[in-house]
Amino acid sequence: MVAGCLRRLTRTSAVIIRLVGMRLRISHFLRDIRGGATSIVAAWVTVMVVVAAALIVDHNWLVDKRDVLKAAADAGAIAATKEMRRPGILSKFPDDDNLEKHLEDVAETYVLLNLTHLSEEDFKTAKDNLSVEAKTKREATSVDLEVKVDLGGTLFSRHLPILNSQGPEKIKEFSTKAGVEGVSNPIEVVLAIDVSGSMSRRLDGGRAKQDGSDSRMAIVKRAASTLVDIVGPDSGKRIAVGLVPWQAQVRLNEQARVQWERGWAKYPDKRNYGAPYRCTTLSPCKAEDQDLPDVAPEPWRGCLDEQRVYGNVAKLPDPLHKDDNLLSHPSRRAFAQGIYAAYFGVAYDCLEKDPGNHGGQQCYGTDTANALLRVYDNIPAQKFCTPDMQAILPLTSNSTQLKDEIAKLEPIFVGMTYSALGVLWGQRLLSHEWKSVWGNTIHPVNPGSDDGAGVRKAIVLLTDGEDNQCGFEDRECKQIKAGIPKETACKLAKDAGTEIFVVAAMDPKEVSGELADSLRACSSEDDNPTGTYVFINNENKEDLEKAFADIANQLTVFRRVK
Repeated sequence: MVAGCLRRLTRTSAVIIRLVGMRLRISHFLRDIRGGATSIVAAWVTVMVVVAAALIVDHNWLVDKRDVLKAAADAGAIAATKEMRRPGILSKFPDDDNLEKHLEDVAETYVLLNLTHLSEEDFKTAKDNLSVEAKTKREATSVDLEVKVDLGGTLFSRHLPILNSQGPEKIKEFSTKAGVEGVSNPIEVVLAIDVSGSMSRRLDGGRAKQDGSDSRMAIVKRAASTLVDIVGPDSGKRIAVGLVPWQAQVRLNEQARVQWERGWAKYPDKRNYGAPYRCTTLSPCKAEDQDLPDVAPEPWRGCLDEQRVYGNVAKLPDPLHKDDNLLSHPSRRAFAQGIYAAYFGVAYDCLEKDPGNHGGQQCYGTDTANALLRVYDNIPAQKFCTPDMQAILPLTSNSTQLKDEIAKLEPIFVGMTYSALGVLWGQRLLSHEWKSVWGNTIHPVNPGSDDGAGVRKAIVLLTDGEDNQCGFEDRECKQIKAGIPKETACKLAKDAGTEIFVVAAMDPKEVSGELADSLRACSSEDDNPTGTYVFINNENKEDLEKAFADIANQLTVFRRVK
C-alpha cells in the first residue's frame, strides 16, 4: 500500500510542478494583456504551490515510514534466522508450521523493539495491529518475513479541503518483506581461556563460594557455552570452534603428546631461562644456558611453552624471523618439552647464595644441602603441568564435544598469567600450515583457495589480569627474556589475518589503565572500527555472558536477500 501511495504522490507532484511552471508562464502573458487578472492568477498559483508542497511532505513522510518498517523487518528476519540456527531448534520443531509460528513470535519481538522510537500512541497502534508471517527453508537456514503494521499518522495533503472535501485519510497499513540467509563462508574461532589460579576468584577479586559457582571460571564456562550455541558449529557450513586453555603453559592431549614425542617436541640438553641465575663474587649475575639432567626425572605430560630446540639448547625463537619464527611448523623447529618450564627465569640448578637482584627467578629442586649458599624453592619438575589440566582442543564442528571440554575447565593454581601463549596457540590452531599437526580434513581452511575464500578466523582471548611471565617487575619482558610479550603475539596473529576479541574476566575497578591499554592494543579494534573487539566492563556475570554473546553475534554472518 505504501509503495502505491508513493507512486501516486510522485506522479501527482510531478504533474502539479509542471502545471505550476506552465501557469507561471501564462501569468506573465496575462499580465501583459490584462493587468487586472494578475492578482487572481497569483492567488491561484499560490494555492497550487501549497498543494505541491503538501504532496512533497507526504512523499517524504511515506518514505520515512517505509524505511522505518523495512529496518524493523530486517531486524526481525535476522533474529528469526539466528534463532533457527540455534542448536536443537530444528529438532524441537520438526513440523514447518510450528517452526514458523515460533520464529514469527521471535521476529515480532524484534520488529517491535525497532519501533519503540515511535510516539506512545503510534507504538500502541503498531503493537495492536502488527502481523508477521514467516516462511522458512530448513536446508538453507533462511527465513522470509512479510510484515504488516499500522504505524499511525495521516497524509498532510488530506488536511487540505481543496484536495479532500471529506477530511484527512489515515494510512491504515504499511507492509514490507524481508529475507535473510546464512552466509556459507567458513567461520573458525578459537577460545583462548585463562586457567591461572586467579580464575578461581570472584569478578571483584574476592574469594568465591566453596563450590566455585560464583567464580570467574564458572561464569566464563557458561558464557563460552553460549557463544558455541550462537555460532552453531556445523560441518556442512564449515563453522568450527577450538579451545586453548592457557596459564604458564599449554597442554596436549594424550594422543597428541605421543605424536609430538616422535619429533615435534624434544627433551633438550640445555635450556636458556632468559634471566640471571649464576652469580660469583668476581662477576655480576648473568644468564647462561643451563645444563639439564641427562635423563628427565619423569615422563613428559604434554605441556609446552614457547621455547624451541636449537641444536641441543632450548630457547626462544626470533618472533619476526622470515623462516624460523614463533608460528613455524614444528617439523621445521621442534618445541622443547615443558618438563623444566622457562617462566620467571626458573633454573634447574639452584642459585648460589641469593644475590638479591636475580629478577625474581625461582629454581627447581628439593635438595637442601648447603642451604646457606643456595636457594631452593621446592619446585618439582612439571609442578604446574598437572594431569588434569585441560588440553588444547583443535577446531571442531562437534558442539557437544566443545561444550563438554569447556565444562571441564578448572583453574590451575599457578601465579602466572602468560596470555601470549593463548594467542600464539590459538593462531596455530587457525593456521592452514598447521593442518597436518591437528589432523583435521577440513579445518583450518586455506584462505587462499577457492573453497576457503572469505573465511573468517578469530581468537577470543579471555584473561583476568596483567601478564607476568617475566616477573611482576618486568611485565613486558624487557630485561628478562623468559617469554613473549602479548603485543608481539597479537601482532603476529593479526598480520596473519586473524581478528582478535579480548575479554577481561574481572570487575572494571580491577582493570588498570595499563591493562586496558594493552588489551586494546592486542585487539582488532583499530583494524575494524565498525566492530566491537574490547570487553572490559564486566561488572557481573550478565555483563560477561553478554560480551561472549555479542562476539558470537558479530561472527555469525547473515545476508539480506529481500
